[in-house]
Amino acid sequence: MYAGMKLFVGQELVYRLGTAVWSMGYSGGVTVSASDSATAEIYRFLRTALLQAPEQLPLRGPESLISGQLEYSCAVSGELGRFHGTEIICIAGSPVYELHFSGGALHENQALAQAERQG
Repeated sequence: MYAGMKLFVGQELVYRLGTAVWSMGYSGGVTVSASDSATAEIYRFLRTALLQAPEQLPLRGPESLISGQLEYSCAVSGELGRFHGTEIICIAGSPVYELHFSGGALHENQALAQAERQG
């Protein structure tokens, strides 16, 4: 689920055997008054960062990515089972985009075992 553009909210769900077992919610967006072309540039850079998600914790993008005057940073606390974090994009050192995210496992091992028995 995803809604919005310059400012937006969303939720990702992972299902196993018909049961939602993991989720991540997020909200944020462009934090300054920006033209449509500037917003498009910010989101192009964001997509580049998201394609470089770290294998060990593939929640958003890498800890840091720099391209010209654009700088992406992502700070995560926790692990895949329970986490929260913030990603920021700056242009020439000034923040222009910010997103907060959190999530993790939705069910204890018992609920997963029950879902496996039903599947």
